[in-house]
Amino acid sequence: MDDRLENLKNNGLKILVCPLNWGLGHATRCMPIIDTLLIRGHQVHLACDGKAAKLLIEEYPNLKFHYLADLDIQYNKFFFLKLMIQVPLIIHWAKKDHEKLKIIVKETNYDLIISDSRPGIIAKNITSVFIINQPRPILPWYFGRYGIRNALIKLFHRYHELWIPDLNQNDNLSGELIQLPKDVRRKYLGLLSRMQINDFQKNTGYKILAIVSGPEPSRTEFQNKLIARLEDENAFIVGGNPTSTFNDTKFISFLPPDALSKLIQSSEVMVSRGGYSSLMDLAPFGKKLVLVPTPGQTEQAYLAKRLVDRNQALVWNMDKESWSVINKRLESIEPFYLANDPSLLQNAIMEIEDYIREKH
Repeated sequence: MDDRLENLKNNGLKILVCPLNWGLGHATRCMPIIDTLLIRGHQVHLACDGKAAKLLIEEYPNLKFHYLADLDIQYNKFFFLKLMIQVPLIIHWAKKDHEKLKIIVKETNYDLIISDSRPGIIAKNITSVFIINQPRPILPWYFGRYGIRNALIKLFHRYHELWIPDLNQNDNLSGELIQLPKDVRRKYLGLLSRMQINDFQKNTGYKILAIVSGPEPSRTEFQNKLIARLEDENAFIVGGNPTSTFNDTKFISFLPPDALSKLIQSSEVMVSRGGYSSLMDLAPFGKKLVLVPTPGQTEQAYLAKRLVDRNQALVWNMDKESWSVINKRLESIEPFYLANDPSLLQNAIMEIEDYIREKH
């Protein structure tokens, strides 16, 4: 038995986890993975940038941290058009990310690299997996759709497998966003969230809890609209910005998972973007749900429509409808709830452990 295999058996794997800095959703959904890896005795390092880096450093102060390349994407309501214009910037960012990774892996001989939506994070001779919640994106135009999806399939084939944060069943969260060719290796991880139902006295008294999320400038625009529209309501707003310290009686810039979980439980109605990670966080609580999809993000519009079709959500056009209009429609919908299967994450990690140990 060589020294490397002996180390794998005795000290766990050396694993690098690298979430995308796009809002906080990619970082927060990696936390259950990080927690599981640590419980199973692995040596986990983290790598990221921006606000997501700040969040991870605060959550895991004892883990070694590396900084990756910054990605400053600008977008507006014409999201995909703006994104296509910035393709050269994205390619350059991915190359910079890859160069930074090469420096990091020279320092530590990792056994596994987990990239959450960072296409430059893959290393030769190191098992790499790619986390993505919309491997088959819904594109707003027909021409070019095949080429983009084909390019994504080629990217996925470079990795050992895809890890998809969803359930492998018909009533999952993603629908057609995760429909892939059979030759793409994949594992389903279940709904990744650190939010948990707590046993405590529900005494906050807020009817409406609004949770702000997403990258700038959309995050701040959404926050300002919520403050204006809900000013006279029994509402509380969580800003989703760990770098800000502004708070008042009806607003707080950021809450850690446990405190946010309690606030969700003690409120009646959730107002949120339609982002995938936000929906995973809200799924276990069974609350009435009002969604405000980010303009131009077809993923959020699609997920919102799926829940509206199930009668588990309302979509709020904040530019045309007051809260009183939405409030009258709340009685007609069912609470949003989706039961998780924690064994999916455990099984995915155990199988990759076995693969790496057999490889060495």
